[in-house]
Amino acid sequence: MSTAATSPAAEARVAMLQELAEIGMNIARTLGNKAMEPDASADIPLQFARVAKAVRQTLALQARVEEGRLEAIRKAQAAPSAWPPMFHPRDIRIDPKLSEREQDGAERLYEVIDILDEYEAPEDCEDLSEDLLDWVRQRNDYADFAQAPYAAIVARICADLDLPAEWGETQLEDYLTEALPYQQQARQLRAAGPTLVRHSFSEGGLAAHEAAALNTS
Repeated sequence: MSTAATSPAAEARVAMLQELAEIGMNIARTLGNKAMEPDASADIPLQFARVAKAVRQTLALQARVEEGRLEAIRKAQAAPSAWPPMFHPRDIRIDPKLSEREQDGAERLYEVIDILDEYEAPEDCEDLSEDLLDWVRQRNDYADFAQAPYAAIVARICADLDLPAEWGETQLEDYLTEALPYQQQARQLRAAGPTLVRHSFSEGGLAAHEAAALNTS
């Protein structure tokens, strides 16, 4: 728990109040014993009353601090998670009015064009970013890409936008090579599954990288 109420500093304050109350009680006991002596000073009852009041105030403050800390813990435990289990926020570019499967497909397409847009555009390509975005925005078959392998999507993009297939192969292969050590990316690739015809650029090349990602646990 990382709330301020359960931080080490908050717990230290509670411990200090407890220690202060114990010190006050020790002083009160000492004054109480002295007050029972025949030759006790006349001001001991006043001292005792002051110490007793300080102890009561310390205990009351400690109780309020502890109750506040426990209440913060209860609220944190009862509060819903930022996102429901097994759910992640959608890309803001995706139309929320699309069906669930269409949103899955659109999200996958945006993932792929974001990958390609990270790399230097091929020669004679004036505005790769805008071309890629237009390619996604103008589609009405998002559902077909919901579980499409990245390689198949890249091949489709290169064919539709007249981009060199070798360029798309290189960019995706570089990305997959960098992404494989990360479990999150591996899980995304594995979850996609080979539901569409897999496009293999070369035997043992990109298809092998994607297959390795799909099988990564």
